[in-house]
Amino acid sequence: MKKIILLLFIVALTGCKTNKGTSVDYFPILESMLNCSNEIKDITFTPTNLYVFQESTVGADRKCLDLKTGKTFYSAFSTDKSFKTVTVRAFYSLNGPTARVFYPAVATVDLKSEKLKPAIVDEIIDESNSKNGYYLKITYIFNKPVKNIVVYSDRSEFDSDYNYQETQYSTAMVGYGAFSFRMVNNYPIKQNAGGPISIFLEDYYRH
Repeated sequence: MKKIILLLFIVALTGCKTNKGTSVDYFPILESMLNCSNEIKDITFTPTNLYVFQESTVGADRKCLDLKTGKTFYSAFSTDKSFKTVTVRAFYSLNGPTARVFYPAVATVDLKSEKLKPAIVDEIIDESNSKNGYYLKITYIFNKPVKNIVVYSDRSEFDSDYNYQETQYSTAMVGYGAFSFRMVNNYPIKQNAGGPISIFLEDYYRH
């Protein structure tokens, strides 16, 4: 009698996820921009509220600044109430043209000096769920309460490589025996000069 081998695979960390990434490569678009302002006072803000997710795509509206570090796309938000903590979700996917991640910098505009004052990166977490897909969840904090933020391209990250590692656990049934094994997949993610984000503002420090 021939031995019948039955393979049953139980794979974790997989499933259908929403893809909020973008297939747009913003690098050549940014470099071709000729009308980027070098005046902080020219920044235009979108009114928003605390404790709600505000979505935007940095670069989609072609708003850009020409800073000392180079040209950068940006999205800017203002509020009536002061806040101290900013959480940014930067969306990407694992495969194809949408496997591009936008790593943002966050600053507030000092209206008196007309200068950008960067926030401090408090935490970076790689997360995913069925509703939002894959994203970097980055928490920034300010030393003092602020009423506006600018989310812009962090040019220091342009040449950095980003690699997502996904672990899958499987069980194989061979005859009457069960064997478990672990598989690790690596996904190279390209950097981008802009992309889809959502922000969440809070008036207290998160620790």
